[in-house]
Amino acid sequence: MLQKSILHQILYANWNKETSYKYTSRIIKRYKKDLDIIWAASDGMSLGAHKAIEENNKSTQILTGGIDWSPKGIQAVKNGDIDATIGGHFMNGGFALVLLYDYFHGIDFYDEVGTKIQLNMSILTKNNVNKYLEKYSSQNWNKIDFRKYSKVLNKKLIKYDFSLESLYNDGE
Repeated sequence: MLQKSILHQILYANWNKETSYKYTSRIIKRYKKDLDIIWAASDGMSLGAHKAIEENNKSTQILTGGIDWSPKGIQAVKNGDIDATIGGHFMNGGFALVLLYDYFHGIDFYDEVGTKIQLNMSILTKNNVNKYLEKYSSQNWNKIDFRKYSKVLNKKLIKYDFSLESLYNDGE
């Protein structure tokens, strides 16, 4: 069943956890029972929102999440303090280099991805955060073998796959 969503308000917390906490405290009172999700532009602000949600006993009512895949944000997802963190955007540089490597070695990516390349970020939730942490808790990105994504170096590769699932399978 498709549910209707209503955007009540956009607040600017200036990337500040404490400001996010204060604003969240206010909007919880303003919207009372008509507030289901607070989405923040950073994990830090989401953690500030979470503090206000907890203090107002709304943790069963209001979901919160952020963007960054920061170590604190990822740990907060694991602990159940926030519901999600979206990230992986730092990987785009590695994937761009794969495409350039292939291009300069005779494989043009235009037909598959075009010239305006848009890579999606990925979401970490309680359902997949442990798998992520098993592979990348040390944030040692040297573990990622970008060669596996190259069509020049992997002749069996039919389509580029820069997804989180593909990263999980790296080295397998």
